Amino acid sequence: MKIEQLFKKDITRDIQGVIKIGQKEKENIKQELEEYVVTEELHQHFETFYKAYTKAYDKPTDKMGVWISGFFGSGKSHFLKILSYLLQSNIEIDGKKPVDFFKDKLHNQDLLSMMQKVTDHPSDVVLFNIDSKADSDSKQNKTAIVKVFNKVYNEMRGYSASIPWLAELEETLDEKGEYEAFQSYFEEETGLKWSEGREELYYNFDETVTALAKATNSSEESANRWLENGENNYSISVEEFAQRIKKYVEKKDKDYRLIFSVDEVGQYISENTNLMLNLQTVVEDLGKLCNGKVWVIVTSQQDINSLQEHMSSTDFSKIQGRFNTRVSLSSANADEVIKIRLLDKKAEAYAKLLSNYDEHAVSIKNKLEFEDAATMQFYKSREDFAKVYPFVPYQFNLLQKVFTGIREHGSAGKHLSDGERNLLESIQQATIQHKDADLNTLIPFHVFYDNIDQALEHSVRSTIIKANQNEMLSDFDVNVLKLLFLIRYVDEMPGTLKNLTTLMIHSIDEDMIELSNNIKRSLDLLENEFLIQRIGNKYLFLTNEEQDINREIDNIEIPTSEYIMEAGNRLINDVLNLRRFTYQPYSDQPDITYLMDISLWIDDRSLRSTASTIGVRFMTTYSDHYEDQDAIALSQREDKMVIVRLPEEEDFTEIKNYLRINQYLRRQTTQSLTPSQQDIRQRKASERKQLEDVFVAKLKQDISDANIIVNGSEIDISGTPEKRIEKGLYSLVSNTYPKIFYIKNSYSKDELEKLIMRRDVSLLEEYEDKNNEATEEIERYLDMQKERNMVVTLREVLNRYTVEPYGWNDLDILASLVRLIKLEKVQFTLNSKHMNVFENDFMRNIQSSKWQEKIVVAKRKTLNDSIKRQVKELTKDLFNISALEDKEEDMYQTITNRFSTELKELQDKLSLYRENSYPDQQLIRDAITKIERLLAIKDAREFLTQYVEQGDELLDLFEDLEDILEFLNNHKHIYDKAIEQVNLYEKDRNYIENDELRTIYEAEKAIIDLPHPYRKMKELKDWTDQFTSAYTDELESVSKPVHDAIEQDKLDIEQELKVIEGEPEYDKLYRSYKFRLSNVETGLQTAGTVRDLKSFKQESSTIKGKLIHQIEEAKQAIAERESEKHVHKNPPKKPVEKTDGEDTVETAPVKVKPTPPVVNKRPVVVHKDTIIPNRMVELNNEEDIDKYLDEMRKTLKKYLDNADYIKLI
Repeated sequence: MKIEQLFKKDITRDIQGVIKIGQKEKENIKQELEEYVVTEELHQHFETFYKAYTKAYDKPTDKMGVWISGFFGSGKSHFLKILSYLLQSNIEIDGKKPVDFFKDKLHNQDLLSMMQKVTDHPSDVVLFNIDSKADSDSKQNKTAIVKVFNKVYNEMRGYSASIPWLAELEETLDEKGEYEAFQSYFEEETGLKWSEGREELYYNFDETVTALAKATNSSEESANRWLENGENNYSISVEEFAQRIKKYVEKKDKDYRLIFSVDEVGQYISENTNLMLNLQTVVEDLGKLCNGKVWVIVTSQQDINSLQEHMSSTDFSKIQGRFNTRVSLSSANADEVIKIRLLDKKAEAYAKLLSNYDEHAVSIKNKLEFEDAATMQFYKSREDFAKVYPFVPYQFNLLQKVFTGIREHGSAGKHLSDGERNLLESIQQATIQHKDADLNTLIPFHVFYDNIDQALEHSVRSTIIKANQNEMLSDFDVNVLKLLFLIRYVDEMPGTLKNLTTLMIHSIDEDMIELSNNIKRSLDLLENEFLIQRIGNKYLFLTNEEQDINREIDNIEIPTSEYIMEAGNRLINDVLNLRRFTYQPYSDQPDITYLMDISLWIDDRSLRSTASTIGVRFMTTYSDHYEDQDAIALSQREDKMVIVRLPEEEDFTEIKNYLRINQYLRRQTTQSLTPSQQDIRQRKASERKQLEDVFVAKLKQDISDANIIVNGSEIDISGTPEKRIEKGLYSLVSNTYPKIFYIKNSYSKDELEKLIMRRDVSLLEEYEDKNNEATEEIERYLDMQKERNMVVTLREVLNRYTVEPYGWNDLDILASLVRLIKLEKVQFTLNSKHMNVFENDFMRNIQSSKWQEKIVVAKRKTLNDSIKRQVKELTKDLFNISALEDKEEDMYQTITNRFSTELKELQDKLSLYRENSYPDQQLIRDAITKIERLLAIKDAREFLTQYVEQGDELLDLFEDLEDILEFLNNHKHIYDKAIEQVNLYEKDRNYIENDELRTIYEAEKAIIDLPHPYRKMKELKDWTDQFTSAYTDELESVSKPVHDAIEQDKLDIEQELKVIEGEPEYDKLYRSYKFRLSNVETGLQTAGTVRDLKSFKQESSTIKGKLIHQIEEAKQAIAERESEKHVHKNPPKKPVEKTDGEDTVETAPVKVKPTPPVVNKRPVVVHKDTIIPNRMVELNNEEDIDKYLDEMRKTLKKYLDNADYIKLI
């Protein structure tokens, strides 16, 4: 049986190759409807659409946008076209409606009923490809979408599609019933039908004017003006278009529908946000104005949600809201269509294929395998084999990706469809090519090239044509080249030898080894001819231009040093990430870590220069020392270097090609390139990245295969590239620094600081020195330097122990030195001054390179036992401390801490002298100075020596301080009270005539003035108590007459105020009286001195005088006011004239009893003190009394000279 005999339908029958929106021949429509396969997926999509569509008949809606999405080959354009046939109410083919072709295709009767219901309602469908209907430059226009919609609508109505303003004129004539007459008149004038002549309007302009004038019964001048102004006055907006459509559909039946079916909207809009928003506005306005009578159905490669990345969230939500009905077609749908429509088998052929598969199932499965590729479908079962044969399932999906890649990279003209029907045509043509083959045949993938050859760009075709003409190449070689072109732009299918072998399987019995060998020979030939290129294990097809560029790139010379250095830099940066080496000598103590700088070399070239002698040298075949013995000898000479000898077969070909492409691309940046060259340049940039990935992977493998040589011996190391180098460095460091293992505890900065501040390090049984070997090593070195009288700086110590054979960290060295300091075996000196570990800046200084050069490290001198004994005795006498430690530092810390406490207490006591003048201030100052001078000595040995020398002085000083400290702590309050009372008495001395108080005052004053009053404190306490009692009595005796005087003042003021009570002035004066006198009364209650008490009496009298004066002024004002009222109330009366006939009689004036005038008496307010003479007067007899009274009388008379009476207060 041959392949041709397998199928139910003739495989060679004519199947329309490409779905072209706009193609309406009835025979084509009939074939499309008959052969259209409704898969389960399409069945669901039809149901989704019709549910939304039919709902609008019952309830008006603005949700009339439909978005059909699907990738290349999914059949979305075909679905749109079939849907348009079904929605068009006036299509009938051989007496059948389009829906009648679906009766046998659908299993859902409800869906079929919905379809039939829609067909019964009147409708028009405007089906178009938006890209073909749009003007060439329309994408630059924000209103491009509405203009295309307007154009196709005009076309549907029979109006001019290319001249929109003329279509507007036609519509106007049509609405007025003048359009048919106009067309007739035009045909009379020109002999042409209007539909033929309107496109050449300006050649038939006069005739058009005449026809228009006749049809509209207007003058030719008016018709001419209408035509001439038509274009200038024309514009179209989305709203105007929507209003126009609304006007049209409202004239139709209530169930009439107008559908715009728009193909490839997504491709046309692309990422143009303006066009997206224009589409959204068109759909929104049509929905809002037409209420479901107008529908817009569009197709797009992108799902509507994928538009979000190109739009703001607000704009996206708008366009999403316009297309509520969404249909998404998958590529699996196309596969099913192919199986049913094209590859459907006869029953006997199907059975034969099942048997054939059962016989070769294992062989088939073993042959079908890809590497580094996306998941590809093979035969899922024997039934799947029978349905798909003579193809393999992966070929359908891969062929779609091929078409997509070719179109996206501009290798084909636009007539290469990306849809299901082109896929169908390619499968059919491949089958026809093999129709005479037997049932062992499998169609190889390269066959699909022949079906698209004519659609390809010349630059691609010419490569294949020249290959066919090349006598060096066989047909098989050319087929390999065709295959490489097909997968050139499919990233999911890399062109490896294994993948190419699987793609070129031609038979179920194929010998895969022989096929692979043949393909490899072809690949070598094609590469030599510059028709393809190899990147790692992948092969790429090259166009003519790419071949020329590859030759140009191949001729670029790259110096050996350049690609060797590139290899080295990639090794340390991309493969190994070598920055610094982390050495951990103990596997069970990861906290002990050494971060080491390393130098890096490749051959004799430095990759990274550091001060470190430890390093790695990569060795290539270009090195003079590459041979085995030379490499070992070099390792012995460079005993601090790990030699990494790369494999001999590594020639860095990929790195050379990478650098060539890199240099080529740099040259091209300043040149102007054609679009084709730009595309090639981008591909070369991509190729450069692929080469980079390849050579980095190879370098990783090189390190895995390299020989690692340390100290003249090759060491066997396994593991990842990074682990191999790390282990090599570990071995090197362990050999270089054998004493690094003395360090068993690694110190951090925090831990070192804790060690410095700890005061109990001497308790070695509790705090064991884990690094005792290192500490002892340092102590031995310092002992040796002391014997030689050598001065050693901290920097010298650190430098000695950070290099071989030690390699210790600075912090660990410093920790051992600090421990020796605390054990009083070592001391640090800076600027001839011993450093104390407890100083604030000790930690900072010993880590500073600046100070490390100046800090001297030396073995320490210790105090003799005699001085230590004296220290202990003195401390016991001074501070009563008997348990004093034996270590100098411990003694120093204990004593200075106690002195610091005493100093703080004395400083606090000295501050009390700011309050009062206490005794022995100078003694306290002297003590503070003495202690401060001692504490200024920071060296423990020197401090303790001075401490003993000044011992007697210190004992005397502390003995003298006992009285004053006792006084300040316990008796200061008595002394303070006595001073307060003395000061109080001295303030009131001139107001007090009290002998008892004077006696107490004199006693207190005498004690206060003593230089050492400490023994008189009890007596002073008694005097202060007596003073308090006597002074209280004095205050009470003085306060009573003062209080009586104030009360009398109040009575006098209130008596005066009663006179004006009820007058406007009263309230103000009363408030003033209350306010002033209340302040005086409050002061009287709180007064603490006699002087203050007596002053309140005077203040009260002064207030009374002022207020009475103000009251008198108020009385005067009131009297004047009353006088004025009296005048206005009783004016003088005029005489009255009586008339008697013509004679006038004058009456006598009426006598009015006069009202006595208001007398305003003027007072003068006089204080009694001003009447009584201020001088002292002695009265001895009656005559002296008379003289004294005469003087007072004269003074009073003078006051009466200027006033009516005197008010004496």
